[in-house]
Amino acid sequence: MVEITKGSLPDHIKPCLGQRLQMQDANGNLIDLAIVEIKEETITLDANHPLAGHTFFFDLELVEIG
Repeated sequence: MVEITKGSLPDHIKPCLGQRLQMQDANGNLIDLAIVEIKEETITLDANHPLAGHTFFFDLELVEIG
């Protein structure tokens, strides 16, 4: 989670909750972000995977023991 000023975003981006964005780190790697909070002067961004925090259940069938 990181909080940035609204002025840090390009002018053409109008932030809204849940909006997905991308940024580059210092090495040029792309980072996917989601806007999770919008205040008067700042925006909070979340870089966790969209499925982080969810519980998953799987049904498995053992086919063979090798």
